[in-house]
Amino acid sequence: MENPLILGIETSCDETAAAVLRGRAILSNVIASQAEIHREYGGVVPELASRHHLERIDAVVDLALRRARIPLAESDGSLDFSFSGFKTAVLRHAKARGLDRPFPAGEPDQETRDLLASFQSAVVEFMVKRVVTVARRDGARSICLSGGVACNSLLRSRIAEEAEQEGLESYAVSPALACDNAAMIAEVGRRKLLRGETADLTLNADPALEL
Repeated sequence: MENPLILGIETSCDETAAAVLRGRAILSNVIASQAEIHREYGGVVPELASRHHLERIDAVVDLALRRARIPLAESDGSLDFSFSGFKTAVLRHAKARGLDRPFPAGEPDQETRDLLASFQSAVVEFMVKRVVTVARRDGARSICLSGGVACNSLLRSRIAEEAEQEGLESYAVSPALACDNAAMIAEVGRRKLLRGETADLTLNADPALEL
């Protein structure tokens, strides 16, 4: 089964997502965000998130299948699972300066903007330094940036710059695939399917699933 057809479902936090892969090609990748629902609470409310996953999952999966032009019965497999110290220091500084405000806070003033820019710069430079150090130590030939952090444009550009100076290839996942999405889950399903690891539709979400 060289190019299996995979349906991936992702419901780990406040996005409900489904994707269809043919081999490693992404045929569809649908994401329904709950950002507006949780905005008034200043963060994700687990009970609300769970309820909205249940309400949206059927429609999201249906749309992913329709966009891929694939009926569910044809899929070969599916899979579903779902700088604290530094940040604390910045939070304490913000409170000491009277910069903390109740949510929603509206447009930030210049001092807040400066603090946020400094925080981003410090974190990015720290991460770039660590990545380059490990690449040198391990004799890496390339650097790949993935995960939600790969959406940060400053980090993407700094990694690319440092990699070039080090004579390394650099890659960064597209922003659309950097945050919560089901395409990455479907890819895990594809690999498991090729290894002969399968499960029926009674499979439940497993946050400790070995990839």
